[in-house]
Amino acid sequence: MNKKILIYDEERFAKVCDALLQLDGHPADSIVHGVDPLPLDDLDGFSLVITSFPYGSALFIALKKAQVPILVLSDIVSTDLISAVCEIKNSCCMIKPVDFEQFCLFVQRVMNGCEAEYGEL
Repeated sequence: MNKKILIYDEERFAKVCDALLQLDGHPADSIVHGVDPLPLDDLDGFSLVITSFPYGSALFIALKKAQVPILVLSDIVSTDLISAVCEIKNSCCMIKPVDFEQFCLFVQRVMNGCEAEYGEL
């Protein structure tokens, strides 16, 4: 599998997340919410999708079919967020502000194929 990460979020966060992942040695493609078209037909080309709620809601249906792990970041916990995340098999949610160490650990685990360890975070 291609070891690439897709970041789909608002522009500022996408740039920051992309830079941090690149520094950690993970190639990433950033797609800006509301500006760039979503690659809904080509999600299987990614090893991980990072987005936030509700920005990434448009991806959730496609991700159910693609079986790509997703990390959803959110400012609050809501029933809408819980329902959306629970519907995607390979998903994990982190509440903002994100613990950078846990974020990097999660990304490292996914990129190393340790799907069984998602629940430990």
